[in-house]
Amino acid sequence: MSNHTEPQPISGSTPRPSRSGRLAIRCLRPDLSDDCGRDEREMTSLGVQLGYAVDENLVVIDPFREGPFTTVWLALRRTRADAVIVPSLGHVEGLEQSIRLKAQLITVQGEQVLERDPVSIECETSSTTEDSEQT
Repeated sequence: MSNHTEPQPISGSTPRPSRSGRLAIRCLRPDLSDDCGRDEREMTSLGVQLGYAVDENLVVIDPFREGPFTTVWLALRRTRADAVIVPSLGHVEGLEQSIRLKAQLITVQGEQVLERDPVSIECETSSTTEDSEQT
């Protein structure tokens, strides 16, 4: 992945279209952010650079509310996103493996792309194959 310079602000609150048809959600723990607005812009910019349409809703993780796992999992289910973008892994600490069962995990800090767990992809593929064979 190439290094990017200062992210360009993304106008409007709707996701930019993606030629690939891939969608990303942005997750943020406000208690870990020095500047939530900057983090939102950077996550959106990185997602667009990587070819994702970025969901307009920010997933705010409050570890003291319903639970970070539930918050992220429901957002993935609602959007059927292919990727979760976070400022750093600290924003989803302890949830990395769970997220990677459903989506790629991308960090702005260090520009890491943690691929989806290959075992979950195999299970999903075999499940889809079995479903089509039964019909």
